[in-house]
Amino acid sequence: MTRTDSLVVGTLVALLALIAGLVSVPTLLPAAVTTVTPSASSGPAASRPYREGVLGRPVSVSPLSARTQADRDLVALVFAGLVRIGPAGTIVPDLAERWSVDDSGKEWTFFLRDDARWHDGEPVTVDDVLFT
Repeated sequence: MTRTDSLVVGTLVALLALIAGLVSVPTLLPAAVTTVTPSASSGPAASRPYREGVLGRPVSVSPLSARTQADRDLVALVFAGLVRIGPAGTIVPDLAERWSVDDSGKEWTFFLRDDARWHDGEPVTVDDVLFT
């Protein structure tokens, strides 16, 4: 990755973090975290429908304009980012397996997971991240 590419990625990440901070609204109740472990006899996921309830009426499914908790819940189901906010409120890896920041704090380098794939099986590339 060239220095220009790293700068572009770093700028995009900083912009997305700023936008995420502007649209986040604190909630009075902590979000419930449930871990589901499928049993050995549950069969392939593609053979069963997935249903999830959403409290509230979604307005937007765009990550850039998600303002309500219902919007953010749907965005989290549909989109993956380089990082995400974990259950404890910390930043955890998502598409990026790790990242580093230079001494000036101006250049961020993200390393994509090798197993990151699109729905059609094609690998997620740096160009995909820059485009989206």
